[in-house]
Amino acid sequence: MINDRLIAVIAGHRGKGTGAVGIIDEAVENVEMRNLICEELAQKGTHFVTDSIKQSLNEVVSTLRAMLQKYDIALDIHFNSCGDPSVGGTEAIVPNRYTSDEWQIADELVTTTCAILGTKNRGVKTEQQTPHQRLAMLSNYDACNILIEICFVNNKNDIKAYKAHKGELAKAYAEILSKWSRK
Repeated sequence: MINDRLIAVIAGHRGKGTGAVGIIDEAVENVEMRNLICEELAQKGTHFVTDSIKQSLNEVVSTLRAMLQKYDIALDIHFNSCGDPSVGGTEAIVPNRYTSDEWQIADELVTTTCAILGTKNRGVKTEQQTPHQRLAMLSNYDACNILIEICFVNNKNDIKAYKAHKGELAKAYAEILSKWSRK
């Protein structure tokens, strides 16, 4: 049993227009959701760290590499995009060589998101199953890594549900992370 895992909550993109843009701007929403989750974690007394919007991706990875241990948890927050606005849903990405904890946490985050938002469950995938096949936030430091794609920035139903329930979603994510921080 692992006690007191450090939780890192990371905004996948930092700075307006640096991520997917549709009905919402991914980079703006990533930071807002990260902050909401961190507020909830603080209320629970769960030990966490986060990134700064002033840091480059390389700086974030370097900081996490120095700070996190293999059993700690890093959640990287993203929103998905597709040229077809009818495509929607929630998915999570884990490293190609994932642990059972990574898969279980990712699955719990996806299932919870879909229950709260009513989005399509697109499942848990490995980074090799993404267009990039290798993602810096999953491959460049050793921790329990999960990237969550909350919903699609250009799907009006996804965004309507997200806007209506983002506080509830942040609270649920904090609950999941807090629970796993003590496993």
